Amino acid sequence: MLRVVFDTSVLVSVALTPKGVPAQAYEAWRALRFSLFTTRAIIHEVRTTLGYARIRRRYDCAEAADGIMRALHQKAMFVSGTAEVSVYVRDPKDYMILSAAAEAEAHVLVSSDQDLLVLGSYEGTMILSPRQFLTWLDSIKPEKS
Repeated sequence: MLRVVFDTSVLVSVALTPKGVPAQAYEAWRALRFSLFTTRAIIHEVRTTLGYARIRRRYDCAEAADGIMRALHQKAMFVSGTAEVSVYVRDPKDYMILSAAAEAEAHVLVSSDQDLLVLGSYEGTMILSPRQFLTWLDSIKPEKS
């Protein structure tokens, strides 16, 4: 089964823009097109970001955020996210994303973060934007069970 990690930016976008491209990638996971891997730290960062007062004032996302958190806890595969990262990234928070991808042995890391996208890949994991990921996902043949 295809192994994927979503960056925090993608999961936050799903809650804020339910009809956007990141939400389409999220729905592909919900349709069981791939296995989604995450960490407690990624979920914590998503919850913290969506809990900011400025976000809550601007977006009516509480219900969507709760649904995403519930789905992640119930259906996503968890890794510890403690694998050592051997590449420099500008934002220290990106280390936890790369660590999760490495530990999950992910085929793809989906991110909207330019600091990660510029890497192109890490430890055999492709790093794609949500749009690139959907195009790539549609181009591959589903695995037979």
